[in-house]
Amino acid sequence: MHVCVDITGESSMVGFGNIHFEVCQAARCATTVNEDKHGATCKANQHGFIPFAFDTFRFLASEALELFKRVHKVVIDSNVMTTSSNEYVFRRISFAIQKGLEA
Repeated sequence: MHVCVDITGESSMVGFGNIHFEVCQAARCATTVNEDKHGATCKANQHGFIPFAFDTFRFLASEALELFKRVHKVVIDSNVMTTSSNEYVFRRISFAIQKGLEA
C-alpha cells in the first residue's frame, strides 16, 4: 500500500489569544486539519494517509512519532544499514525539521 505523508510545521503561537495555552496545541490542530483536508482523497485513491505535524517547541504529534518508529524498524530489520548510517538518516530528518522550524 502507498502512503501519503503531509509534513506540517506550525508556530506554537497559533491560537495564542486563547486563555488556555498548551505546547502541543498547534501540532494537534494541524494534524486534525490535515486529516480532514487530505485523508478522504488519499483513501479514495487507495492510499494511506499520515499527517506528520510538529510545532516550534519541537513537539511531535503522535502520528509523527509512530512514523519515526516504523521507519526505524524497517531500517533495523533491513540489515542494509549500519549503526552509523542509521544515525545519519535520523540526523538528516532531525536537521530538516529544525530547518523548517527556523523558516
